[in-house]
Amino acid sequence: MAWCEVEATSVSVSSATSLTCVVPTIGSEGAKNVVITTSGGTATASSAFTYYNAYSASLTSYTSAGSGTYAIPAWCNKIDVVVMGGGGSGGGSVFANWGGGGDGGAYNYTTLTRGSEISWATSTLSYTVGAGGAATSTSDGYGNSGASSTGHSTTASGGAGGSRQNNGPAGTTTAALTLNGETYPSAVGGNYGDSSNANANPGSGGGGGNSFSGPYVGKAGRAGAVYFRAYQ
Repeated sequence: MAWCEVEATSVSVSSATSLTCVVPTIGSEGAKNVVITTSGGTATASSAFTYYNAYSASLTSYTSAGSGTYAIPAWCNKIDVVVMGGGGSGGGSVFANWGGGGDGGAYNYTTLTRGSEISWATSTLSYTVGAGGAATSTSDGYGNSGASSTGHSTTASGGAGGSRQNNGPAGTTTAALTLNGETYPSAVGGNYGDSSNANANPGSGGGGGNSFSGPYVGKAGRAGAVYFRAYQ
């Protein structure tokens, strides 16, 4: 008989050295002891089995510009990869002509099924969060585009920079995204003629320069984001 702190509901022999056990709900997540009892005696392996609640999805967010790797939880069957590009910066302003706001970055996404889109042996996924467009270097310059972001093999483009000396318009906002029950925030377009403006949401555009109150240069956009949501 096989036990995993509670009695297994079924046990099958996979090979001469392994068993497959199905266990009921245990309660708390974490490391559990495994006890095997046969006619030849009893053996205990301490903390040999890690129990996870199948209904507890895990969301990991990366919102600073740069690259890295995401460690795939051992228990999950699926991973949503949601990618947002960096926001564009606002345009510059001079001679009473305000700069336009930068656009929010774009969304892109995919769902990876383990054993199908990715191997069960794959333990990490790579990502790159795109930087927001840099502030304009001169008062009459066009805004700079945000950099694209990538999660695994899914890429999303950055937002366009704002117009120069054009009294607008405000940057385009990318709507919030809802995928498999999880909602990801909007990337807000920058205001025109408001270089103090850059919404806190990832991928948001920077505000345009204001020749009346200053500063004349457009504000930088926000870095994008890469989200990994693991679930059963």
